[in-house]
Amino acid sequence: MDEILTLKNITKKYPIKKGENVLALSDFSFDFNENRLYFILGKSGSGKSTLINIIAGLDKPTSGEIFLDDKNITDFKDFNIDNYRNTFIGFIFQEYNLLSDLSVKENIALALQLQGKKILESEILEVLDKVNIKDLINRKINELSGGQKQRVAIARALIKKPRIIIADEPTGSLDKETSIQIFDILKELSKDHLVIAVSHNEDLAVRYAGEIIKLENGKISSIDIHSKTLYIDKENDRSIINSQMPFLTSFKIGFSYLKIKFSKLIITILLSVMAFTCLGIAITANDYDITQIIINSYVANGYKENLTIYELEETSDNYWNSKCFSLNDINKINEDLNANFKGVYKQINLNSQNFLNIPTLDYKGTYDTTLLLNLSGLISLNKAEFEELGYSIYGNYPTSNNEIAIPYLYYETYKKYGYIDSEISLTPNEITIESLIGKTIKIGFNDLTISGIIDTKLNMEEFSTLKYYNNNDTELNRLYYLYNSIVSYNYHSVGFMLDCASTFTGSANSDNAIYQFIFDDLPNNKNSVSMIVKYFNQKNTVNNKYYFNNSLNTKIDGLDSNLNFYKNIAFYSGLILLLFSTLLLFSFINNSISNKEKEMGIFKALGARSKDVFMIFSCEGIYISIINFILSSVICSILINYFNNSFNYSYLINFDIYNFNFWKIIILFLIIILSTFIAILIPIIKISRKSPIQTINNK
Repeated sequence: MDEILTLKNITKKYPIKKGENVLALSDFSFDFNENRLYFILGKSGSGKSTLINIIAGLDKPTSGEIFLDDKNITDFKDFNIDNYRNTFIGFIFQEYNLLSDLSVKENIALALQLQGKKILESEILEVLDKVNIKDLINRKINELSGGQKQRVAIARALIKKPRIIIADEPTGSLDKETSIQIFDILKELSKDHLVIAVSHNEDLAVRYAGEIIKLENGKISSIDIHSKTLYIDKENDRSIINSQMPFLTSFKIGFSYLKIKFSKLIITILLSVMAFTCLGIAITANDYDITQIIINSYVANGYKENLTIYELEETSDNYWNSKCFSLNDINKINEDLNANFKGVYKQINLNSQNFLNIPTLDYKGTYDTTLLLNLSGLISLNKAEFEELGYSIYGNYPTSNNEIAIPYLYYETYKKYGYIDSEISLTPNEITIESLIGKTIKIGFNDLTISGIIDTKLNMEEFSTLKYYNNNDTELNRLYYLYNSIVSYNYHSVGFMLDCASTFTGSANSDNAIYQFIFDDLPNNKNSVSMIVKYFNQKNTVNNKYYFNNSLNTKIDGLDSNLNFYKNIAFYSGLILLLFSTLLLFSFINNSISNKEKEMGIFKALGARSKDVFMIFSCEGIYISIINFILSSVICSILINYFNNSFNYSYLINFDIYNFNFWKIIILFLIIILSTFIAILIPIIKISRKSPIQTINNK
């Protein structure tokens, strides 16, 4: 038995939108023998092309069976049909269907690559020699004549070493002399292959055919046997070769596709870059966290500030008022955080210089901004608790409730401006530590005796530039806010007493809420600071919140409100821009696929799988994605840096609010890749629903 290919009862109907289906083949049955040249003749519409497309696996029959060496290929899945074409079929098209972006050598090598074989130039030269164009190996396709292109197409089919060579009108576009040369080659090939050729030229068919099959209305009208072929018994049990296109080949072809409509590519990239840049900013802005900003402000200032905490509650008229801490509150916080927060009493007016016995100031250019014009509050410590702080004291620590020890910074204020009360007045030149000890200061309605002056070991050297500064200097403004944070509402600015509550309320310290704020030393590592800040922020509610008095204290609410506004804007605009960029890429790639639909069919005819075709356009998308990613990342970094500089200037901070870091860059990259994948997937799925021959015939 020498049959290689058997067709049984093959019927093919093409659906049309209106009316009955078109019948292209009707109950076609035939046995094709090996080592023979068959001609399929017939008028247009007789079913010739449909027949060879079904044999080649480029189209599927409506019904019937096809056997190759007793294997029923009509039962094959799509990927097995691809492998069938890749292994057994060499297809020669009337219009050549060569890839114009590749050279002669590369067009032929592609067939080898799809079979996963090593490319040997000697092997390519061998097949080119068989079709007499060995010297054209490095030519570009557009440099060839029609006859030369058809020879390249034959060589491309031959390099695969197929069992079956199918030629669809291989000389339809050629002159008579060239047509004879092509059929001479096909006749020679039929000595080792089954060759099936479709032609309108009956004279050439009679001259070259071993057997002529005439079709009419999708059926065999006659069979003419012109010569018998001696069957050569040889091993033909070839294993199916799985189709595979190397990634570098996909990458190269995908890159060549970018040349199509280059101006539209540039416009697409520019608009996509704008969209993805905005998306990168949106990703960064949405990562805004007021807790982290507070932590960063402490870290950026070198842990120089104290942790000073207010508790605020919202009133019925939407104002926020200070809510005092009780001893129980403070003890619970210290237990939870293993901290040492102290409560500061401030129920009396400490903001009037007249109460603090400072002469009325003349602000005509003499005001020293580093000095302390009022106390932040009063703190109750016994002598043992004070000694634990490690501070030095000039004079004595208070021994009764009507005595007070003042911080050294406040002594510096007296030394600058003098001291006055109802009985005595001291000029700045007369002020010494000894002259102040024993004097009284009026706080509220109480006269308290200064028992000592406490050196809180405040290093003033780095703040010396603040003396008499004007607020037109941004850097000095920033330093001034830091200085105020360091000296205000902590040991550098409070009065030390034994029991301030007993002095001003007439009762000893109790569980009543009498402390207006609490403070503690700031840990000098970020993890500890983070733990404390997050602890208080987690306790915030809609009507109650904790407020950190740091260098951001007067700006934090405005900053929080603005950043939250930007966050919401960025979130919704990011979603819109993501959709826009995906649609933009979809439009470009869909246009690219439409322009290259025919080439997709050629790849499929050569044996490429659907995923190989997808990979080619994925590579095209990867190129665009890489360009988008690089440009978007660079522009986004520049804009984020600009925004940070603007915030730094407006809010006098020395750290970045927004951080376009490694992980945000990765997120942006993944979004770009995902949107590109979606843009590619939809048109590829649309095209994949067509048979290879439909895409080849696409104009």
